Amino acid sequence: MAVVIDNLSGGRLYTTLSRGFHPAYWEQFGIPQEKLLGRFKESLEIWRLAKRGEPFTFEGQHWHVDRGLLVPQPYQPGGWPIWGGGHASLAAIERCAEYAECWTCDPYPLSPEAWEISQAGAYRRRAQDLGKEPFVVLMRDGWVADTFEEAAEAFGRHYVEELRFYFEKGIFTHHPDFRRLEDITPERVREHAIIGTRDDCIEQIEKYQERFGVDYISLRQRMATGPSMGETAEQIQRFGEEVVSYFHERDPAPDHPAIPAACRW
Repeated sequence: MAVVIDNLSGGRLYTTLSRGFHPAYWEQFGIPQEKLLGRFKESLEIWRLAKRGEPFTFEGQHWHVDRGLLVPQPYQPGGWPIWGGGHASLAAIERCAEYAECWTCDPYPLSPEAWEISQAGAYRRRAQDLGKEPFVVLMRDGWVADTFEEAAEAFGRHYVEELRFYFEKGIFTHHPDFRRLEDITPERVREHAIIGTRDDCIEQIEKYQERFGVDYISLRQRMATGPSMGETAEQIQRFGEEVVSYFHERDPAPDHPAIPAACRW
């Protein structure tokens, strides 16, 4: 499926791969926790071999491939970039530097101290140890509107609902501002999303660039609960015209292996 998208998009594909955080991700398939990391690592190796576009054989503990061949061939020579995902543990973050072209941070509240010591800082140190150029991708949720209140009504309530779900899973333990479920409101999480007017959104993106040294942002504009597909399509268009265009005109495209050549403006 991925290689078909790579061809249909003219080489614009990248894929973020991670083991996963929420146990329901793998329990629904009957995979025990102690077998998950081994399966994930073997899958990464199979992807690496398959993307070369040549026949290959793989003998692992969990997976076996006998004279496999990926067809059609990848559009991008050697295959598309792999982005690393992992946020909940130091081992997962450092692992991204080993198998991926970049580290992708989850779209949740950031603590500057944790960011520098055990998150982006740890990834950058590991990537440099391996002779790689670090590249930090920040996942964020965003919505541009005429006012913050309009954005909060259209999108903020869905964002809050998702944050509360993950708060109950213990994912915000590093952040001192969110100790109770009641702490998570549209106003209090405002600085942790890219939401509000055009100028609000631009200011927030610049903060992530300057304060956190983020190289790239991957933006999400729809949760499982909404907004509607139609509203989201309109928002993607508006966000591109009002916010993304500002950075395209101001900044050169990143020149890094994590970014497909076709995606460099």
